[in-house]
Amino acid sequence: RIDGGETPADAQVELASGYLEGSNVNVVDSMVEMISLARNYEMNVKFMQTVQQNSESSARLLQIQ
Repeated sequence: RIDGGETPADAQVELASGYLEGSNVNVVDSMVEMISLARNYEMNVKFMQTVQQNSESSARLLQIQ
């Protein structure tokens, strides 16, 4: 920006009538990343459930003794 003024236009950019603008996101890569994150989340939830079950089992064993 120029001291509170407008941002200067980029000389490399052109507007073309009748064309669709391309996305700056790769849809396939985004979907793969989302699937990977979902699997990691599920794995973490399963891990926390296992830790909870182990904690409950340990508490029961300590009560028996």
